[in-house]
Amino acid sequence: MRLKIIEHGRSLVNKLKLGMIRLMARVRVPDVLRVMVYRPAFFGTPYTAWTQAVMRGPSEWNIGERELFAAFTSHTNQCRYCVGHHRATSSEVFGNERFVQAALDDWHTAPIDAKTKVMLGFLEKLTREPQNVNTADIAPLRAAGLSDGAIEDAIHVCASFNIINRIADALDFELPTPVGLARSTEILLTRGYQ
Repeated sequence: MRLKIIEHGRSLVNKLKLGMIRLMARVRVPDVLRVMVYRPAFFGTPYTAWTQAVMRGPSEWNIGERELFAAFTSHTNQCRYCVGHHRATSSEVFGNERFVQAALDDWHTAPIDAKTKVMLGFLEKLTREPQNVNTADIAPLRAAGLSDGAIEDAIHVCASFNIINRIADALDFELPTPVGLARSTEILLTRGYQ
């Protein structure tokens, strides 16, 4: 459901912010940014601060792996908007689109390291069956050599994207053009989620 108030801005300040973002980015303002600007104190500012910390803060996972977790969670939720952005960003970091796509298509057979593979299995269960996740699901992660910090970081990525996937689908976020996707990828890699 497209909401006109989010599309065009709620106030003059919102409209000016959206205009400035459009001028700086040189493409249509992505719907995710429109949502963040709509009520920044309620959702935008806290959510972007959390996501910036999760996706770009210190972690045992590199940026490409965290972007892969975001794309994988979005793929599991069938959120085309988020899959596109984060598959492209992860692919850019790894320099290999086929590698990332293989992980999304079938993590069981994808040519990825054991730690990433076991984490994708856990994130899939956490996304699809959160009510069934228990301490036994952590054992394979620890057996693969993952620290509590690495496990927690990946869970934060999964949680963040489970939230935004639902918002993107509920508000029918517009899929970007190829130029818009390339520009969004560039911005995510240079500015992160701020």
